[in-house]
Amino acid sequence: MGTKAGEFIAALTGRHDVIVIGGLAVIAHGFNRPTKDADIWLDPMESSAAWAAVVEGVCAGFDDISIHTLPGWRRVSGQEITNREKDGHDIRFLESKVRSKWIELLPAATKAEAEALLERFVDWQTCEAALRNPDAAVREIALRFLSEFAAEGDPFSQAILDGRTIPPI
Repeated sequence: MGTKAGEFIAALTGRHDVIVIGGLAVIAHGFNRPTKDADIWLDPMESSAAWAAVVEGVCAGFDDISIHTLPGWRRVSGQEITNREKDGHDIRFLESKVRSKWIELLPAATKAEAEALLERFVDWQTCEAALRNPDAAVREIALRFLSEFAAEGDPFSQAILDGRTIPPI
């Protein structure tokens, strides 16, 4: 049986700051979808050789992992870069995970916590959760974002600002 993605990620993150992107990221958050590669970002290093040495070192700890390059690399641009249907599914899935967590945290967050959360991810639904916070400063942050979204044409933000109820999605 092959190495589980989680084991590889754990070995890599044991010694380095890592951002897992692509298929492994959504798998790590519970979305079941196949992937044949590992897209990662490591903490900044002095050279690409240093980066490669770290990845090779972690891979060496597993019998069933090796590094390959694709034959016939070709340059892509524009929509080709992100126009895969599964990329859209991945983005929506990860956003839903963050949104759910923020909706849980924002009604009781301090002003500093709310600012930090909404700096990382914000949409009309997270603002709606922040409006349930008893702290007027947190509600003001949410109103500021909602006003910005409404000015850009978001009908949900405008509905909230107008005091209209949004039906469940």
